[in-house]
Order: sequence, then structure tokens, then C-alpha cells
Amino acid sequence: MSAPDKLNPPRDRKPVPLWVVLPVIFLVVVGVHWPLLRLPYYWNEAGYYIPAARDLLLQGTLIPHSTPSNAHPPLVMAYLALAWKILGYSTVVTRTAMLALSAAVCASAPTDSAIAAQLSKLSPVERAR
Repeated sequence: MSAPDKLNPPRDRKPVPLWVVLPVIFLVVVGVHWPLLRLPYYWNEAGYYIPAARDLLLQGTLIPHSTPSNAHPPLVMAYLALAWKILGYSTVVTRTAMLALSAAVCASAPTDSAIAAQLSKLSPVERAR
């Protein structure tokens, strides 16, 4: 074996599966935000997202009636309405659902960057090199 091989042995470890990483990240994120989970809604939350999600929960309408409609796509509101339907309507449920979403994004970041790197190889600019 040459000197560089002794310093950098091959790694046979497999990456940690996402189903292990996601709960750990979720628990860390919830632990850090624990004192803030019961705070009242603020700014965009109180003015648009929460009323729009509540309209979706109670009336099933994608276009909100209790707040002026704007160009926001309804995916976040639908996610919150689903969380409320399953777990009940409360500030803690809302904030925990959003923390679960952020934990999922954080856990999938390495996967997303690997996918983005592979897709960039398909671009015409990359092929021209």
C-alpha cells in the first residue's frame, strides 16, 4: 500500500437512511423551538396563511374568503388544513407541522443536491465543455 492509501483508507460505510435522519432532525428542530411553539400568529401567518388554511379546512375552498386572495399557491395552506384535520386546530399543531416540513427539507438536502448535480450534467452548457 502506498502512503496516500494508508492515510485515506477506503470507506465501506453506507449512508444513514433518511428514515433515521428525519426523526433526529425533527426532534432537534422541535427542541430548539420548544419555547416558541405557543406564541400567537404573527405577520404573514395572521394576515394570510392561517385564515386561508382555515377557509380550506372549514369550507374546502382553495381561494380564501376571509382574507384577500393573492398569488400564493395553496400547497402550504392545504398542508396546514390536513394537519389540523388530523391533529386538531391549534397554534402548537401549526408550528409543529411547519417544523416537520422544515426538517424534511433539511434531511433531504443532500439528496436534492446530488440530484441537482446529476441534472446539471444534462444541461447544454455542461455538455459543451
